[in-house]
Amino acid sequence: GQHYMEAIHFKPDPDNSQVHAIVYLPAEATRDLKLSFSIKGQAETTVTIPKGKDKTTVTIPIAQPRLWSLEDPHLYEVEVTLND
Repeated sequence: GQHYMEAIHFKPDPDNSQVHAIVYLPAEATRDLKLSFSIKGQAETTVTIPKGKDKTTVTIPIAQPRLWSLEDPHLYEVEVTLND
């Protein structure tokens, strides 16, 4: 599509049972864009990147977060969709 994600940076916030995702576009959006996060076993989160923005931060709730450790190397499966 015309719009795509250049990078996504996830910042865990386990004390508040959430993760912050910073999504970067290569250029400013030419229209409002729908952005969806689907994390396996969690509710889907959908936001809008407003026209004229090239970056947005999304707060995604995580029910009962599992922290990665050597004893429990759990990783979350995430699917991110940009509507274009």
